[in-house]
Amino acid sequence: MAKPKIVDAEPEFFTVDELDALLNAAQSIQRSVVPMLAIGAFAGLRDSEIERLDWSELD
Repeated sequence: MAKPKIVDAEPEFFTVDELDALLNAAQSIQRSVVPMLAIGAFAGLRDSEIERLDWSELD
């Protein structure tokens, strides 16, 4: 089995326009993912952390 290639690069961030387009697209295609995208974008949570959230405790 080949070893995976690890890329050591700086993290990339969405611009305001890119994030706006992403959230608008999600809103029109699959509304249920908008809260997850917003929490990831604005609170910086990772996918695995978002998956472990107890959504009934969020206001």
